Formats: sequence, structure tokens, C-alpha cells
Amino acid sequence: GDLARRLVTELAGCERGLGREELIAVTLKTAARGRIGLARQSLREMDVRGVRPSITAHNAVLDALARRHRWSECLSLLTMMKQKGPAPDEQSYAAAMRASAAAPLGAQLARQLLPELDSLGAAKHPELSPARLAMPARLAHA
Repeated sequence: GDLARRLVTELAGCERGLGREELIAVTLKTAARGRIGLARQSLREMDVRGVRPSITAHNAVLDALARRHRWSECLSLLTMMKQKGPAPDEQSYAAAMRASAAAPLGAQLARQLLPELDSLGAAKHPELSPARLAMPARLAHA
């Protein structure tokens, strides 16, 4: 916990600056530990420094948000990715759909994401079926 906090705190003040790979590593570690605020701070630091965005880092944060049913933040990050990059991929949409299960209008949110997911060729990927996404049946058939 303290190590992750120190790493992220150092991001803004680091004179030499952390490289892209180091920023991605911090984001992945903090997201995996459920430190979503710190992971999002790492993503913001990438943006501030003009570091090329990482789909891996963004998906790690989306997944952490989905695991904690923070659907609003998950959809907000997905929207930001569509606007600023990196472009969401199948894993991004899968996390957003899992997160939408906790939303008051989860079925409606999931249905809104399906066309975007399908446009990525998700129909060719059985691992992205509603059952594999751990989406409740009420959403899959709503």
C-alpha cells in the first residue's frame, strides 16, 4: 500500500520523469491491488506528460472498476478512451459490460454497448458472450 502511494506521489515531482513503461507498471500494480484512485492518477500523469496511452493500463483500471461495481466511473473512462485514446478494445467493453450489471439500468447500459462491441468483431469471440462476461442472465436476455 505505502509503496504504491509513494510511487504515484513521486510521479508529479520526479525530476527525470518516469518513462512510459514505468508509468504503465505503476498503473497495473495499483489497479491489481484495488487502489483505483492511484491507478487513475497514473493514467492522468501519462496524459499530462504526453506519454502515449496504454490499452493494457486502461483495461487494468476498467477491470478494477468493474470488479468493484463502479459502473459510472467505468463508463466515464470508456468514454474518455473513445475521445482521447487509446481506442477501447474487446476487453475494455467486456469490463464495462460487467460493471453495468451493478447499474440501476444495467440491461439498458449493456444493450447500448453491444453494437460497439460487435463492431470490434466480438461476435467472432465466444469468450465475450454474456455468460463468459459474468453478466447476469437478466441482462443477457433483457
